[in-house]
Amino acid sequence: MKDNKVSIDHINTRSIIAFWLVPLGIVLVGLFIYKAIAGLIILGLALFVALAISPLVNRISRRIPGRSRNFTTALAYIIVVGALSAILAIVVPAVIGETIAASEESIRGFYRPYALTLVKDEPQPADPFADVSFFRGAAE
Repeated sequence: MKDNKVSIDHINTRSIIAFWLVPLGIVLVGLFIYKAIAGLIILGLALFVALAISPLVNRISRRIPGRSRNFTTALAYIIVVGALSAILAIVVPAVIGETIAASEESIRGFYRPYALTLVKDEPQPADPFADVSFFRGAAE
């Protein structure tokens, strides 16, 4: 009959080192990515923006033949940042105004039924929360 005992004579030092170093290496790479995530995101966004404005840089460099590619790249970035700033300058005040109007309406709609039922014998004003001017001060 054959003996079914387990023997570890065939395990060498290289296998033990590989057994411990591979998971340790994976953990260290994960830690590096975790620590460097902000820089990697910025690098990825910079690559995306560079690819996105490449056609604009090519078009500008054809129209201004005596200039270097660095100048046309800087000019393209200025154009893109200016366009984004103009869009934000138009959109943000409108969004803030709509948010204030919606919050005023939600305050009136939420508190009106409760305010009218507090005192039943006394006449109530038409809109007890008509003076919400403290909201308008934040937008102006």
